[in-house]
Amino acid sequence: MLPLLVSLAVAKTIQTLGIQPTIKWPNDVRIKRKKVSGILLESEAGPTSPSYVVLGVGVNLNVDVTTLPKDLLLSATSLSKELKKPVDYEQFLVVFFLFFEEYYARFLHEESEMLLREWSLWSDTLGKHVEIRTKKETIRGKALSIDSSGFLQIQTDAGEHKTITSGDCFYVDEL
Repeated sequence: MLPLLVSLAVAKTIQTLGIQPTIKWPNDVRIKRKKVSGILLESEAGPTSPSYVVLGVGVNLNVDVTTLPKDLLLSATSLSKELKKPVDYEQFLVVFFLFFEEYYARFLHEESEMLLREWSLWSDTLGKHVEIRTKKETIRGKALSIDSSGFLQIQTDAGEHKTITSGDCFYVDEL
């Protein structure tokens, strides 16, 4: 659930700037189909719960996208490019942490269903024909929903129902 609530906090923060972002499962925030933010988590499991979780959030605030490698020019953007003005780093962080605190408190109070419903409203993955690449396989199908653990539920092209716990998600119409 942590990647989902963090992506919600990033999306809500961006929205306060006057831009409507979307969330791509499992950990990307996008503007006009271009990635503006990514979330990574590392954890170590203890006997009954995680020993620790390290959370990394990257947001392209004031990146000059013309300096990005050519292969990223069509798939990445920055907030300053979209707004046509610089973004105040400290102000962005303050707003982000306020949203993160709110969503994390909801998570701790076992309001996961409400978080999943809200995440689904921001999602640009659900309902799309996707290709999921995992370490073991590539799966194509329609993204149906997110379950209570934040896992993607898909109906494969072969008609099977699969639960995707992790992997790289690509939209077939964007390949």
